[in-house]
Amino acid sequence: MPTLVAALLACQVVGAYAGEFVDPTRPAGLQSSTIAPKASYTLQSILFSGNRKVATINGKSYITGDKTPLGKILLIEKDRVVIQGKHRRVLKLQSEQYKIKR
Repeated sequence: MPTLVAALLACQVVGAYAGEFVDPTRPAGLQSSTIAPKASYTLQSILFSGNRKVATINGKSYITGDKTPLGKILLIEKDRVVIQGKHRRVLKLQSEQYKIKR
């Protein structure tokens, strides 16, 4: 029985120190700098169907007037999308060219 009690107390002591890990080799007063990477937005496709225009940006479909993380879709053209947020941005459709080796 004393062995069981000692084992349970050891588990509680270890659990108390399982919180935040402090790196002993880190200089005193140095703070960690975690900078979030900037999000990138890619215009993947533009579809025209009658009067309807649909732009696909980062896998999501938008029509004129929709709100995106960058701002409101102002204009969808055959090769670009104009978005108004804090700043006006133009996303251009990048066409991939394939070369055939002969």
